[in-house]
This record gives sequence, C-alpha cells and structure tokens, in this order.
Amino acid sequence: MSGIINTVQSQSGRIGSGGPGTDISCRAWRANSFTPGDNTNTPIPFNASDSNQTWDTDNMHNPSGSGADRAQWVVCKTEGLYVITGGVKYKNDTHAGYRTLYIYLNGTQSEGYQAAGGRLIAWQNQQPDTTSDHHFINVTAVWHLKVNDHVELITSIGGVGNNSMYSWDNYLIVAKIADNTSYIDI
Repeated sequence: MSGIINTVQSQSGRIGSGGPGTDISCRAWRANSFTPGDNTNTPIPFNASDSNQTWDTDNMHNPSGSGADRAQWVVCKTEGLYVITGGVKYKNDTHAGYRTLYIYLNGTQSEGYQAAGGRLIAWQNQQPDTTSDHHFINVTAVWHLKVNDHVELITSIGGVGNNSMYSWDNYLIVAKIADNTSYIDI
C-alpha cells in the first residue's frame, strides 16, 4: 500500500505562479443535477467542459469518457504527491439519512471498489440539517499518485427521499504539490 508520506525531498512541482515548477492540476465539474440511488455507492460522473468551471493542465480528465476512460475518473499522468479534494452540494428533504462522500483510488464500481487493488483514501459522513434547503460535504486527501492511478468521487445517501444533487458546486480537484516523494508500504 503506497501513500503514507515519510519525507518530501523536493518542492519543484508546486502550484501557482509564485514558485518554481509547472502547474499540474485538474478540476472536474458536474454540469447538471444528478440523483444517486438510495443506500448505494454511486460514482459521480463529471461531465462539464466549460472552461469557466474546469481546467486540466495534464490531460487527466475526459468529461465525455466511458469504458476505460470514465467521466468520473481523474487519471494521474505525472507521478508525484497530490492534494485531492472533492465536494458535493445535496438538495435536502425531510428524511434524516446520512450523506457520505468518498475518494477512491484505482477502484471500480463493478469490482466493489476495494477489490483488485482499489482503495478508499478519504471519506466524510454527515447527517444534514433538514431545516436548510441544501447540504454541502467536502473531502480531502494528500496522496502519492503513480502514472495511471485514477481517483474518483463516490457518494452514498442513507435512507430514502430526495437524493438529488444541485448542478453546481460538485467538483473533484487533483493538484500536484511535490515531486520525488518518499513513502513507505505497509
């Protein structure tokens, strides 16, 4: 299992214009509302190609992808240490079920995510305030990604009712923050 950081040997992959290195990052965004099933882990397909809402400096995401090039995946093209963050804005209703948001590494829904090398790397579980008209959850991980590793955002909504997500504020950002990371396998 890789991903636990021991030391960072270089900062040459920092993001932004203030430091050395190249910006390697991607923001995938959902362009319309989406309704996952009740009590089911559901990958969120990010289908927007609007340049005002998305960017991709390393060809990591295909918003119209399917099959091995799935629209919910962001695929690492340059090895390094990455910050991975995603968020979803759910519509609320009167049921009190939990909303859970996961970041999975190299998993697929047909394999049960954890099979065949898939790995849960971060999650957030919250019960919404039913007096509000919406509920926002975000989740973040810092992880060493290798070339062709893919990450995806998965949602699960406990209970039954209006499980829709709004068509804005649903995103997955993957941004390289360092090269040459040392990590340990356990």
